[in-house]
Amino acid sequence: MTLLKIIRLMILASVVLVLGFFSYQTHTEPQVRYNSLIHRLTYPTDLRVRYRIGDVDERFGLSHDEVKRLAHEAVMIWHDGTGRQWFVYDDSAKVSINLIYDERQMETTARQQIKQELDTLQQNHRRDSDNLARQRQALHDEFNRLQTELTAWQEQYNHTIHLINHTHDPNERQRLLGIEKQLRANQQALNAKIDAYQLSQDAFNQAVDDINHKAGHINHAIDHANARLTPREFHKGQFDGHKIDVYEFENIDDLRLVLAHELGHALSIGHNDDPTALMYPYASEQDLHNFELKQADIDLLNERTLYR
Repeated sequence: MTLLKIIRLMILASVVLVLGFFSYQTHTEPQVRYNSLIHRLTYPTDLRVRYRIGDVDERFGLSHDEVKRLAHEAVMIWHDGTGRQWFVYDDSAKVSINLIYDERQMETTARQQIKQELDTLQQNHRRDSDNLARQRQALHDEFNRLQTELTAWQEQYNHTIHLINHTHDPNERQRLLGIEKQLRANQQALNAKIDAYQLSQDAFNQAVDDINHKAGHINHAIDHANARLTPREFHKGQFDGHKIDVYEFENIDDLRLVLAHELGHALSIGHNDDPTALMYPYASEQDLHNFELKQADIDLLNERTLYR
């Protein structure tokens, strides 16, 4: 066998070994296929997915550095939840994270406005309901006072008339007639109070009608909002094997979770059925502010491969 053939065989064997190694590595650590071939050849034992920040549409109101920070926080959800580093930032990485502004974010903004308007309607309704409750109690108290006052006046008046009809003393009769006159004057004042109460009652009844009408408007607004605010699949972002494109988010916490979710797909895992988990296909019951990986998320990694 000539030296040239030996060299060719050695090269062929090396290529086979490298291809075999890459094939095995891709099978056991499928996320590495998203790194560049040059990096895999240069650092064959580095199993982390390398990512970078790509295009950030300024209409989202976030800078490149702010998105980079949020992406790091999303990465740390996976690192802290598993005790392993799955991702590393690299300006020359193959996988890019992009914020693409289109009609989806416009729709999100419209939904946020609907929610804000609905919240305002409900707050005003609660305020009006509380005011009506206080008015109702005040009217109830006023009715009881008037009822007591009217009963007392009627008893005193009847008693005075009875005495007038049965007295024969002119002086006593004159005194009683003076009391009767005063009672009639008191009756006019009492009637004025009753009239004022009735006006208040009429105004209250009108306010009740108004708030019931507003309640119908609110119920209609809620029905309309429910059609726009129902949980939707994570179409806010998409990972296609080369890049993570984010199309919509409601706030910073929501964006962090969207990034973490799509990074999960970069680990070659799918969805689970735990509504509190990161890889649940819908934005549903997740804790946006202080999110931690759930067991259902970790189980997806265990099913995909054993990690150490």
